[in-house]
Amino acid sequence: MIPNYGVFRPKVKQCPFSTDLVLERSKDWEKQVKTRFYVYPIHLSGAFILSQSLSAAFYLVTLRLMARDYLAAAKVLSSCSTDTSFTDEERWIVKLIERTKEDSHPDAHACRLRLAGICKGCSEEAPVEVKSDKEGYLKKYPHVSVECRLTLDEEIVLGIDGDRLRYFQAVEQASRLNKSLDFPAGPCRAKQG
Repeated sequence: MIPNYGVFRPKVKQCPFSTDLVLERSKDWEKQVKTRFYVYPIHLSGAFILSQSLSAAFYLVTLRLMARDYLAAAKVLSSCSTDTSFTDEERWIVKLIERTKEDSHPDAHACRLRLAGICKGCSEEAPVEVKSDKEGYLKKYPHVSVECRLTLDEEIVLGIDGDRLRYFQAVEQASRLNKSLDFPAGPCRAKQG
């Protein structure tokens, strides 16, 4: 059982990669959130927990992203989908993910893009600027964990597929010629060598 509060990761100068979280109950929280806590049953195998609703899944993703547990966030996101508009509660929880926008880890970009794809699929607004996450994702693609990488379908929905293909073609050509890679990916640059 996890309480459903607003949550943020405070900035700590001495520990820039802190995973400490602060819970907050605000007026906005009182107005938007009907479910005060979520219960996550454990699968019979004991290997993972189950989300009983989309809002519970989104809240778990929020907590995982803020705790910098990107692989767990990606796994939960890969099981999320909807073709209807978000409820007020789901929208409020998704907006909490905006608080991770300063996290520039390659896997964080991938997770936020996966969420943006879910939002796009039901005509909802993504919680963060998709363009900057696309640039970060492409620039750091070799460092994105396999478990967090977007599927080709997700990349097509977000308009990334052509850039990734050009990247792989450039890698292949550089490999054949035994040269370093200098690949322009829009406004970002990926160099290797």
